[in-house]
Amino acid sequence: FPVMAKREKVLKMTRAQKPLFVIGSPPCTGWCTWQYISEARSNDVDALRRARIVATVQLDFVASLYGEQIAGGRYFLHEHPAYATSWQLEKIVDLFKVPCVDRAVGDQCQYGAEAVRGTQRGSPILKPTGLMCNYSKVIKSLARRCEGRGGLCSRPSGGKHVPCNGSVAKDAQRYPRGLCRARINGVADQLRYDSLLKEGCYGIQVPDDEEQIA
Repeated sequence: FPVMAKREKVLKMTRAQKPLFVIGSPPCTGWCTWQYISEARSNDVDALRRARIVATVQLDFVASLYGEQIAGGRYFLHEHPAYATSWQLEKIVDLFKVPCVDRAVGDQCQYGAEAVRGTQRGSPILKPTGLMCNYSKVIKSLARRCEGRGGLCSRPSGGKHVPCNGSVAKDAQRYPRGLCRARINGVADQLRYDSLLKEGCYGIQVPDDEEQIA
């Protein structure tokens, strides 16, 4: 949300609707490890640094949304590459200080991430992904790691990981179906844990009031 008007619109919407879950996945281009290589080789370092400022504004904004979710007793899920430098930002670090906030790392190859074109089509993409949230059930569903060695993937169909750069990285911005399903399952598990999702009922339910009405 680099445009202030859009940030204000989102903030107004979330404060009015008070969504139970907020999922944030801001652009990671300015924070990936490749960015430092680009800065070292670029003839326009100032342009890259301006882009970093925009990226910082975006991260600070979503962090403020997460803070409001926590204060309101609601949930958030934040996703960024596991080794992105954005995890070192002050506002992200501050969120980790909140007792209910936890972080997991999951490898997307375990959720179906693979190259979708070219000679490497069908080859697994490791893509370690960091996920931070304040509800425990999603951590379990998103923390699957690849156990392969020497570049080999431990997914059932095996294969060798392809480097996540160039067109592969661009295509990998789209989440694999398995990762989306794991997120939904994690949310559903949390709703069941909170007694908001019940068997035989549609939608979120009001928690049972165990107090007997006189």
